[in-house]
Amino acid sequence: MVGMGDFNVILHPNENQGGDMRRMGPIDDFNDMMIDTGLMDVGFEGDPFTWTNKRVWKILDRVLYSKELTDTYNSTRVQHLSRRLSDHHPLFITAAKTENRKPSSFRFQNMWLNHHSFLDTVRQSWNLPIEGYGIALNKGNAALVHALSLESEYWRQKSNCKWLEDGERNTKYFYSLVKKKRLKSTIHGIFEDNQAISDPNQFKDSAARYFEYLLSDIRSISNIPTQEEIKNIVFSINKDSVAGKDGFPSAFFQNCWDFINIDIQEAVRDFFCGTPMPRSFMATTIVLIPKVESPQTLSDFRPISLCNVTNKILSKLLYKKLSHSLPNLVSPTQSGFVTGRLISDNILMAQEMIHHLDLRYKNRKRQVFFKSTLGLRQGDPISPALFIIAAEALSKGIDHLFNGNPDMYFQTKCEVKISHLSYADDVILFTNCKEAGLIRPMNFLRNFEEQSGQQINQAKSAFIQGRKANLIANRIKNITRFSTKALPITYLGAPLYKGNKRKVLYENLIDKVRNRISDWEHCYLSYRGRLQLIKTVLSSMPIYLL
Repeated sequence: MVGMGDFNVILHPNENQGGDMRRMGPIDDFNDMMIDTGLMDVGFEGDPFTWTNKRVWKILDRVLYSKELTDTYNSTRVQHLSRRLSDHHPLFITAAKTENRKPSSFRFQNMWLNHHSFLDTVRQSWNLPIEGYGIALNKGNAALVHALSLESEYWRQKSNCKWLEDGERNTKYFYSLVKKKRLKSTIHGIFEDNQAISDPNQFKDSAARYFEYLLSDIRSISNIPTQEEIKNIVFSINKDSVAGKDGFPSAFFQNCWDFINIDIQEAVRDFFCGTPMPRSFMATTIVLIPKVESPQTLSDFRPISLCNVTNKILSKLLYKKLSHSLPNLVSPTQSGFVTGRLISDNILMAQEMIHHLDLRYKNRKRQVFFKSTLGLRQGDPISPALFIIAAEALSKGIDHLFNGNPDMYFQTKCEVKISHLSYADDVILFTNCKEAGLIRPMNFLRNFEEQSGQQINQAKSAFIQGRKANLIANRIKNITRFSTKALPITYLGAPLYKGNKRKVLYENLIDKVRNRISDWEHCYLSYRGRLQLIKTVLSSMPIYLL
């Protein structure tokens, strides 16, 4: 069954722009009708709205279909064409059945695990001698490059011999430099736990304690994992996780562990001993996940790296070792992927800062904050940990900037001063609307881009100002080159708002629940299956926001 045309009602609140959203009844009725009849929305390409009166824009025209349509036509598209004389956009529908598909790469099928001869077949194949010609060639090339670099270093050193002989003639000059350097580098005293230490013996004991604690973390990271650690990591990977480029999921490794564990353990030990891994070992398959309902450009997709299980084992082992040291390495403002820190901490703190956005103070400072994102590789377990360590330079730099210019701080009634909040590559910067409070952070961010190579995503960056700062919104936009946004906004999956909680603020949550429920008819879920979906999926959605 197919239904198309002007339904004179929107399906979701985000399908309305400029109109009054206080009446939610028709939207609820339309969604209930689709659930009862088992109809789904085809989606669209092109203009984001289908009707306008030049003040309000809405999606009133759409195509609904039942499961039977996908059985007949597995490729159905709806395009919003340009509007001419009517106030509605015409819809162009294409229904086709695609049969010619390119051959897919190898993928291990979990059903093979239940075959009676599976383990015997794998055991026989695993023990066959394999000649790694590609690996041997790569090792030979690496040895050649190393030999050439040694030869180059030898002749570079020979070429500097004359300079060294000439330099020795000016001994007094070099001796004075040494004396000056020794005087500058002499440690006369330190502070430990707010107490001054100048006695040499106490200083040695203090240094021994400090560096023993510091280097113990480093040694724990470089220690070779035990057999038990490797096994625990392998069996901690979800059996249903998508396989990487080699096509073998974690279920294969877990079921065949008894006779493949020795090779896996040797590969892990070689890695931690510094043996270069072949490129195929770390190869990934990049898949594109749509970030919006109707993706039109590549920026509407999120790239996810599907790693081989061998890659995941090494990454998880490194992350497990590194996670113990992250709280000591990363600033308190960074809550992403750090043990003991919660994403809800950032949400609550950002919400508190929003409440102070329009408060009046005796110095009458205007307030503003920026929301910006940097790059982060998705899908690799160790990538977030390495990223937040590298991004610590950004956090330290922001703190140094604000500590040197305290008038830039976002003014609140409490004594705590917050310059920024970070969750992985998502950063919020709080400042006032004075010109210096805008120019200095932007100059720092541009310098950080040049030095680190990280680029701020302009499309995802925006600024939000209080009502008192509306008069200078254009000046803020010219300085920051960011777009402006109005509350409410979504931050880390939760809405940030001012005033009373309204139903419209949580419509995204309601839409997600509706979308899950709408699949019941098409997946033929039993009542028991629906109950399980409610317990495991639907019930967790509102808990996150609460």
